[in-house]
Amino acid sequence: DCIPYGCSAQGYWLNTPAAHFACTNTRNTTEHQTCLVPRKVAILAPPYLSFYYPFMASMHCGGRVSSRWSTGKPSRSSSLVVTAKSSSSRVGTASGGRITGRAPKLADPVDFESVGFRLDPANNRWIRDDRFAGKFDQTLATPKSGTPYVVWPAIHTLLVSKGLRSVTPEEALALQDQGWTIVDVRLATDFEQVHAAGAVSLPLYRYVEGTGFWDNVKKAAMAIGFAMRATERDPDYQSKALSVLKKNQKIILMCAIGGTLDTLVDLRKGVKPAIRDPERAFGRESRSLKAAYELINAGWSANNLFWVEGGLQQWRFRGLPTEGTKP
Repeated sequence: DCIPYGCSAQGYWLNTPAAHFACTNTRNTTEHQTCLVPRKVAILAPPYLSFYYPFMASMHCGGRVSSRWSTGKPSRSSSLVVTAKSSSSRVGTASGGRITGRAPKLADPVDFESVGFRLDPANNRWIRDDRFAGKFDQTLATPKSGTPYVVWPAIHTLLVSKGLRSVTPEEALALQDQGWTIVDVRLATDFEQVHAAGAVSLPLYRYVEGTGFWDNVKKAAMAIGFAMRATERDPDYQSKALSVLKKNQKIILMCAIGGTLDTLVDLRKGVKPAIRDPERAFGRESRSLKAAYELINAGWSANNLFWVEGGLQQWRFRGLPTEGTKP
């Protein structure tokens, strides 16, 4: 989990955590089911970096997204369903001028009780497969280096079900003028170099702090293969957020490129209908979206959260104000 899918600092796509993983049935912690087979996995990298990491493992398991992540577990009859029709609106500003954000465009309904998923090892991507619905109460990835974390399809389902919305960089700037706080979740070193003017730094990831065998392997792999320092999720992110921000404070999350919750791709809006993209069965994960998940678990309402489409890259591309040592 050293580089979140879609948030590579140097443009290399890497979505294979450096470790062995396990899916844990939290309803019965004594039943620890390992559903990942350690093996060599090719890393997608530039042509001049042709190598394998024997310590990598590819996840091949199913999971079920549970309402465990909500404040109260709803019954099946009252489970929240978000349909593609109800969430396909691209309108970000209400008629009265109030910024309301944009809901994701969904190919299929999202229901806590019925969403299933598995990893397609051939293409190294998550695909929706409702045959796996109900298999696990919660699905975690447990790396050799770092701490366990919830896998992306579960995060995506929660965020969509909670009604998380996105805003454009211009809308984010307007909201900032109205008292909203832009929270930059990139690494602190990246924040120091350049960030949106007035933003607050609250990194979701940190540099690997462990000194164990797998920690050192991870550090060496990232240094040799990508000339980058290895990172890991900050297990204390929620507590740090509560120390920096007021609980349920109105914030706008920003990372490098934003990610997306859309499962439909609208390439020719108004000309052809949106299409299903097999690479986006659960959108595109990003640090800002993962941070939204952490904040919702820390007590934030989705009504007080937005995330910036396109992240800092779009913010800078559109010429909006920045600060830092290399603005």
